Parts: sequence; structure tokens; C-alpha cells
Amino acid sequence: MSSKIIRYILFWFLFAGNIFVTSASYGQFFSLGNDPARVSWRYYKSDDFRIIYPEKIDSVAKRYIWLLHKLKPHVIETLNADAGSIDVILHPYTVMSNGMVGVAPRRMELFTTPSFTDDYVDSWEKHLVIHELRHVGQISKFERGIFKPLRWIAGEQAVAAGVGLYMSQWALEGDAVLSETEFTSAGRGRDPDHLIYYRAAFLNGDYRSWDRWTLGSYRDYVPDIYSFGYLFSSFVRYRSGNPYYLGEVTDYVISRFYDVNAQNKGYRNFTGLDKKENFEELKRYYTLRWKREDSLRAPFTRSDLITEGVDNSDNGFYRYSHPMWVGDSVYAVKRDFDNISRLVSISDGEDELLHRFMGNISSVPIRHGDKIFWTEYITSPRWELEVFSDLFCYDIITGNSERLTYGKRLFHPSFTHKMRDLDENMSFNEIAPLVAVSYSVEGNTAVAGYSLKGDKLFEYAAPVGYRVKEVVADGDCGYYALLVKEGGVKLFRIESQTFHRDSSVLFSECDGSARWRLLADMEGKSMSDIKLFERGKIKLADDKLVTFISDYDGVKNLYGYYIDSGQVVKMTNVRFGISGYDINEEGKLVVSDFSQRGYSLRMIDAEDLSLEMTPVLLNEEGDVKRYRDEVLEILSAGSRLNTDTLEVPEDIDYESKKYRKFSNILNVHSWAPIYYNIDNIKRLSYDNIYDIVSPGFILYSQNNLSTAYMTAGYSWHEGFNSAHLKFSYHGLYPVFELSADFNDRNRKKLSIERDFFGIPSQIIDTLEGSPYVNARLLTYIPLDYSRGGWNVGLIPSFIWRYTNDSYYSDRREKYSDYQYFSIGLNAYSVLKTAHRNIFPKYGVGGSVRFSASPFSGENFGSLLYASLYFYLSGLSKDHGLKVAASFQKQFMKGKNYFMANSIAFPPGYSNRLSSWAAGADIEYALPLYTGDISLGSALYIRRFQMIPFVSYYRNGKLAGAENLYSAGGSIIADINLLGISYPLSFGIKGGYTGEKDFFMELLFKTPL
Repeated sequence: MSSKIIRYILFWFLFAGNIFVTSASYGQFFSLGNDPARVSWRYYKSDDFRIIYPEKIDSVAKRYIWLLHKLKPHVIETLNADAGSIDVILHPYTVMSNGMVGVAPRRMELFTTPSFTDDYVDSWEKHLVIHELRHVGQISKFERGIFKPLRWIAGEQAVAAGVGLYMSQWALEGDAVLSETEFTSAGRGRDPDHLIYYRAAFLNGDYRSWDRWTLGSYRDYVPDIYSFGYLFSSFVRYRSGNPYYLGEVTDYVISRFYDVNAQNKGYRNFTGLDKKENFEELKRYYTLRWKREDSLRAPFTRSDLITEGVDNSDNGFYRYSHPMWVGDSVYAVKRDFDNISRLVSISDGEDELLHRFMGNISSVPIRHGDKIFWTEYITSPRWELEVFSDLFCYDIITGNSERLTYGKRLFHPSFTHKMRDLDENMSFNEIAPLVAVSYSVEGNTAVAGYSLKGDKLFEYAAPVGYRVKEVVADGDCGYYALLVKEGGVKLFRIESQTFHRDSSVLFSECDGSARWRLLADMEGKSMSDIKLFERGKIKLADDKLVTFISDYDGVKNLYGYYIDSGQVVKMTNVRFGISGYDINEEGKLVVSDFSQRGYSLRMIDAEDLSLEMTPVLLNEEGDVKRYRDEVLEILSAGSRLNTDTLEVPEDIDYESKKYRKFSNILNVHSWAPIYYNIDNIKRLSYDNIYDIVSPGFILYSQNNLSTAYMTAGYSWHEGFNSAHLKFSYHGLYPVFELSADFNDRNRKKLSIERDFFGIPSQIIDTLEGSPYVNARLLTYIPLDYSRGGWNVGLIPSFIWRYTNDSYYSDRREKYSDYQYFSIGLNAYSVLKTAHRNIFPKYGVGGSVRFSASPFSGENFGSLLYASLYFYLSGLSKDHGLKVAASFQKQFMKGKNYFMANSIAFPPGYSNRLSSWAAGADIEYALPLYTGDISLGSALYIRRFQMIPFVSYYRNGKLAGAENLYSAGGSIIADINLLGISYPLSFGIKGGYTGEKDFFMELLFKTPL
């Protein structure tokens, strides 16, 4: 077998491995982003954990390290795993809620801000620690067996490849969700929305194939890997009665890594059925159970569909959320397979687009007067892990929208009603101060009042042990709030007798005197979307009414709390669940109601609501009616710990030490006894095959703060002993990246010689034994101004490159090494893509770059390059059009050599000399087939897409100009191989050039 064939085989092996090594969940050179450079870091150290944290959250870090130690043995016990030690990095500056366990390098990263949009009704710290510790246990299984010597050979990337190849993402995440549910009274498994789609699908006879549930679809909606994973994992444990099955199956697979059917055999050995047989039993069990529950809960509340036009159309899965009455119309936020979230109004069953696009909403939009307000996640322009939640508003009258606050951490805004000034004249002043939930970097929640300019007016800190989830303002200088504490949400009223005079207006002032009065407790069940209806404002009761959504009976319904009587009533009884609602003055209720097609809008008349003044907490016999999941009851009964009763002590004794960024800049985590370039693997670059794989070795480093990355290696190819280095640093405002290659070939000396007629020719002298040096410095500032559903960025950059290839200058009468610099600016504003989009529906972007070679005398001139592109929607909702144009001009009067082109010529043409060039490309993307084709366990095809193109360029040569054009297209299949959940795209691109030459190339893409 030739050495070239061996290299290609090694390339594909490494490429396949690095698909998983660089995946988002278990990443080598994967980063969640960077915290602000201003942050000073400290750490606590124990036997199993080193927790690295910003110095201003010392008390939060103590809680996390105590919980990690306390919960680790319980969480990983059923995996039979030896999890070892791990570094944990806390990120408090982002208001996003997330966590990750990385493998290469091995670390845990935790976002300390709890979610304000999901129904997490337990301690966020405990929830996060349990979930991520379970991942640590899962991953540690792949440090045994064949992976132990592989780890000696390749470092932590061997573990990452093992996890990616042998463990499905749904299995990992589902098992972690099961753990967080098992060890608390409130994990995500207890949220009925987690399995709501499976309930609707099974009851409508939609069972589908295993591949479509586990690998996704572009035709039908498929819940995320957390939902399917939890559904499957919890049922297998319930049916088999074996809490150790996942650890046992994993050990079996590792011991038989060579057997492609080892996982199914493992499931059969330790649960009695293989995976698909377990799923068949799951479908039978849940169908019967949900049918039984349906019959017991019927009859359901009568309602009228008000989105008939959409519900009857072939539009896949859609979601209307946050409905609001505006006069006789209903406004709502809508998204579907083909479009991201946007504000619409609904009348006569059809939509009317109001506010074209909305961003990542962080709390329920509300109407106040003629405006609609909401909060939206906004990332700091430079730091990915500094994310705010700022206030936006849409003016119903003018149709304009604006951002009202900058750099805040606000959630669930509300507005007070009229307040009176107590001045001597008793004049009447109206204000509408904003009231919202505020969450500090230090981990404290509060109810706070703000002006619309974002100035804080007052603040009420949450009681000890609680966090504020939502708030709504009362006209009597009070507030109603939902607070979370250990496995449940409770309704409180905030009362204060402290007043402060400012600008002739009285408002409450936080001085610690606020009283939090408990009104209602749904006994561990969720409560969300709180609203207050004043006495006489709606035709439902003469009493004040606080409404909220709760899953008290196992389905999310609307409940009401009557202030005077203190009674809770169940107002609706829907089949699957609601996610939003509003009530108008006539007492008509509009709800976002779930069905198999998604969330539609339905209207319920006041006379169809259940408003009996009877507490819903008790049935006629006096027994609690709270819904109980029989699967979870059995699984939780077998757990040795419920963390709800676990109190974190105040006097946690760990020594805090300074974490020095510079001394921790290197963290070598992976290596290999061959040399390969992971960047070229991702690009599938074959320019130099030895850049991809060759004899040698390589080291990989990534520090814990994900600010410093390094690869260093040695390669041998064609008789050359070469050294390679690449280092990038992201911890300062500009990013710096330095790369260098030494001795890839022999150094060259170039000169120009002219004949008798003055015609030049190039003389190349290769200096045998003189190593070639190629170095490059790149610095850029990746500025992100995304908002409102648009990805918006501005990236100024500077590149300097040096090689010791030298060029002779007649003017200077000496050789000079080659070097050049390039200054550029990229800018873009592109709409985020929906599930089915191949291209963005809209967008514009462009770049301009100037390059020059200083100190080169008459050898090199300079080059100016500019490009512009547009994205537009196509003829159908899932089609897309891209139009691009580019131009370059070389300034080389009196110069000897062309600089390297910045412009890309049409497909099918090789690079060519160009003094100037201009042209355009048109691409049109459309799906050909979305039929979800399964070819056994080897291949699953989710979609075929086609992208025809036409390119035309005019290129100016030294003498005259030439026309370059080509046309053709790409056919791409979106696939999954061997049942692995990581998606791939494979295709062919081909066409004809203007010279009637046929060209073809393979396309292989991964979302890396």
C-alpha cells in the first residue's frame, strides 16, 4: 500500500475522531466564550475539585464546592464510576443558564444565573451540580478498558472520541435529567412540558421510527435530546428495575469496542430488551397510561380556535406564545419551522405581521398602555460570557420598537398603577415605574423598581433561601411575586410601610422593612406567568384576582388566587397544556394551547371557565389531588437522597487563593504520535497533505478560562523535519493569533532577469539545506451587536506575514525577505436561521481589505479588495437566495510580482494572475426531499438539498482581459452515520466553465 493511501486512511480516521472531539458538548478547542478581561480570578482547592471563580462571588463559589463534594458520591454511584478530580469554572456575568462538562480539556463550566424562562422549581445550584456531576461520571467510564492505553497515547482526546462514538447525546443528557429529577422534588422530568409532545403524538397514533425520534427531522417536529433521553432512560429504569443499567451497558460496550452491535447486546443483557424493544414497550405503556389519564380528566374546557388559517395549513410545527388582548385583536409571538420569532396580530384566523423579528426573549412580553414590553438577552459587544437582559418595547400606534435599557439584568417587567403624591396641594400625578426581577452577579435576586431610563428607584431583596422568579405590581403600593425554594414555587405579597419622597412622587424604598407574606403554595408544583386583575376590571369576580399557570394536576392549566378569600381555583381544564394567556374586560380568556401541531391560540368565554370558590388542593374526601407520576414515584423512592432537605452550611472552610492567569496559560491536554492539523481537517484542505497527517507528533493546549490555545508539533515529510506552532490568546480586547512553520521546505531566492529585448523572466534559486520559515500574526476584534433576531457584527483585523524567501531588488542591489501586512474590516447583519432554513432569509455583509508589502522596493505593490453579499428569501418559504459581488485591484506600476489574490474566481477555474478583477455569484438554495430515509443502522438521511449557482467574473491580465464564468450546482444530503446523533452533510458540487470544461468536487461538512 502506498504512503499516499496510508495518509488518506489516517486522515479519514482522524477526521472521524475529531468530529466528536470538537463537538459542542465534549469539546477539544471548544469554548463557551470568554468572560470580561477585567475579571480577577480566585480558586478553592479540595481533593476532587478546584473551583475557579471571579473574586466577587466568593460565597457562591463556597456553596458550589460544598455541593459538589456532598453530592458527587450519590450522583455517580449507580454508574460504578471513578470520576477522579476535575476543575470547575464559574461564570456569573452571563444571565443565560447553562452548564457543560468538557473532555479535552477535562473541565466543568457552570453558569450561575438560574433560568427565568423555564420552570426550574428547585435550587438552581443543586440542579446544575447534579446534572453536570452525572456527566463527569459518564465520561469517566471512557478512561477504562481500551481507552486507558489510548489515553496514554493520545491524551484526553481519546476519551472524547470514545464518548462521541459509543454514547448517544440523548442517552447522556437523558440520564443526567433523570438524575436531577431523582435527587430533587422538582427536576425537569417532573415538568409535563418535557414530555408534552410525546403525549400528543402517541394519543394521535404518531409513533414513528426509532431514527426519526433520535436523529431528528426536517419534516416533522422532534423534541430535543433532553426530552427523548429522559423519556427513554426513566422508562428503562422503571421497567427493568435496574438503576445500574447505563453503567453496566457502558462497561459492556467498552469491553467489546470492536462489536458494532455491542450496545444492543448490553441493553438486552442488563435490561432484558434491546434499545428498540424497550422503546416498543415504552410506546405501549405510555399510550395506555395517557389514555387512562385523559379519560379521568375529561371533559375538557370548551374553547374556540382563533388561528384556523394556520392550523389548517401545511406549515409543520408552530408556536404562538404570550397572547395579549389589544382591543378586539390578539397579539402574540409566533415562530415555526421556517421563521424565527416575530410579533403578529390575529384576526379572522389569519396572521398580520407587526414587528418583523424578535430576539432571544428572556421573559413574558406584557402590554402597558399603547406599548408592549419584553426583556431580551443581549451579549456584550466583545465578551461572549457577559450577557445582559435588557428592556425593549414596541409601540402599537407607530409600529416602532426601541431598546430602553443597556447592560441590565432584568426579568419579567411589570408596571405599577396610579400612585398619589402627598404634597400640600394633594395634586394628582401619574407615573408608571417599571418593576422587575433583578439578579445580581453575586447571586442575589430582588424585586426592583426602575425608571424607563434604567435608573433604580427601589429594591426588595428576596427572603433568605428564596429566589424571586416573577413579579407583578399592585395599585396599592404592593407587589405579588413568585418565589422558588427547594422543590417548589410559592406566591407571596410584598408589603412595606416605608416611603420616600422624590420629585413629588411617593414610592417604596428598600430599607429591609419589606414584609413578604405567603399567600399560596402549590406543594412542589410549578407556577409561572403571574398576572393581576384589579377588582371590577374583568367580569369574573368582584374580588382581586392573581392568575398563574401551574401543573398541579399534571397538565399546565390556568389557576386563580382570590385575594380577599385566599382561595385558589382551577380556571381551565385543557387536554395537553397551555403556555400563555390573557383575559379581557369581558372575561374572555385567550390561551396558547398545545396540540400535536404545536401551540395554537384558542378563546374561552367567561361562562366556560371553572370559577367555583373551592380550593383545588383538596378533593371531596379531603385528600390532596396533586398529580403524581407513577414512574417517578418508584424511581425517587429508590433514591438514597433528596437534596431538598440538604442545607448548605454558613461556615464553609476553604482557603481562597489567587488564580494567576499567566502562570495557568498552558494546559496540555492531548497529544498524538503523528502530526495532524485539526484546522485543515475542519476545512478539508488538501493543499498540502502533510499539513493534515504525517509522521511526527503534536501537542494540544487549552487553558481553563478558554483564553489561550496552542498547538505545537513536529512532522516529517519528503525528507524535511518540520516544526509547527500556533498560539492564540482571547483574554484581551483584541484577539492575538501567532502561527509559524519551520523547515517545511528549502528556502528560495527569487530574482528577475531581462533579455536583450527587455522581456523579464523569473529566476528561482532553491537553497538546499536552508530551512524555510513562514510566520503569521493576526489580531482582530470580534465585536457582536446582535439583537432582535439579527446576528450583527463588526470585525476590524490586521495581518502581518513573514517568510524568509527573499526577492532581489535592483534598486537596492540586495535580497529582502518577503513580508506583507493587510488591514481589513468585515461587517454583517444577517437574520438568524429557523429550523428548515438553508440560507438566512435576509442579510447583508461585506468586507474591505488593503494589503501591501513594505520594504520590497520594485518587487511588490499593493492590493485593494472589497466584497458585498446579500441574502434574500426565495420563491417558497424554505428557499433562499444569495447574491455576492467582489472586486480587487493590484497597484503594481513598475513592480515585478503580483501579490496573492484575495478574490475567488468562479468554480472550475484555477487561480490566475490578475491585475484587476470583478464579478458576481448567485446561489439559490432549496430542499429537494425531506422524507427521513433510514437505510438500516448505517445511514439516516434527513434531507436532500440543492444549491444551483452561476458565477461571472472579468479578469484583467497584464495584456487584455478575460471572461470567466461557470454554472452548476450542489446536491447535499444531511445525514447521520451509524446511528450517531452528530449530524453531517455530504454532497457533490459540479458544473461547466465557459471553456466547456466539466468540474466536480466532493463536499463534506460538519457544524464545527
